[in-house]
Amino acid sequence: MLQSMSRPAAQIARSLENREVLKRLGSGRTEPKQTVDRVRIVLGCLESLPVQQVAR
Repeated sequence: MLQSMSRPAAQIARSLENREVLKRLGSGRTEPKQTVDRVRIVLGCLESLPVQQVAR
């Protein structure tokens, strides 16, 4: 049986104001897909999700 060896995502500086801006960008339908994907990665890191979960 294989065990997950994922590590937590790196911590990055954050503020509530910046997080709200990122959430708006990540949920916008007019933003380029690449931008939305990157925003979701940053938000996953802010939530301290494991790297494997952020990569999904």
